[in-house]
Amino acid sequence: MNALTIRLKIKYPHLSISIIEKIYLKELNKKLKNIQIIHIQCVPNNFDARLNCIQRTYVYFFINKNYNIAKMNEAAKIFLGEHDFSNFCKKRKNNTSFIRTIHKFEIKNIDQNFYYFKIKGTSFLYNQIRHMVAALFLVGKGQLDEQDIKTMLENNSIKNKNYKIADECGLLLYSFKFSDINFNFNVDNKIFLNVMNKYIQTTILVVSLCYPLKIKKPSENFFENINDETKEILQ
Repeated sequence: MNALTIRLKIKYPHLSISIIEKIYLKELNKKLKNIQIIHIQCVPNNFDARLNCIQRTYVYFFINKNYNIAKMNEAAKIFLGEHDFSNFCKKRKNNTSFIRTIHKFEIKNIDQNFYYFKIKGTSFLYNQIRHMVAALFLVGKGQLDEQDIKTMLENNSIKNKNYKIADECGLLLYSFKFSDINFNFNVDNKIFLNVMNKYIQTTILVVSLCYPLKIKKPSENFFENINDETKEILQ
């Protein structure tokens, strides 16, 4: 999870916090060209966007390359709950525990050959999602099965994994929850959805370039339907 923390000296001590937030939101967006900030909120000095996050939801967009989606969905359920994900991450020296909890792991269809994984958990290890997705791709190809996934979860001493990490194309952090912090989005819902729609469209185009395939052209209402998918992803 990447996070940017900005510490600012309050220029307007006579104004309310809500007004100050709106002022800084406007000023920051004036300076940014390719990034749009849709919400800003004051937090305590000891707040840490990474350490205080208690729930994260990621999505991973991909193109169906003749995968067995049904088998992939069934195999994804094996990841649900608390497990040792030693075999599904890139280990770092400072890692002391590989136990993580997955609350949701499912595959959704957007249009024809376009799909996405939706993964919700308390926290994730380095490259954990890309490792899990890579294993599920092999399940979809028939090169791994559900028992292989179970074995890798139950046996943390496996040295040679049967897969390569999935590409970073398509992986996005979409929602999160923090302890003791309630982010009240005052932004207009239409503006928020518009930003997310453009984000999804750009991601799908990038994924298409990363994985060139002879696939059917998306339907005419493909991007019109993205709005509903955005609402679904953010639930």
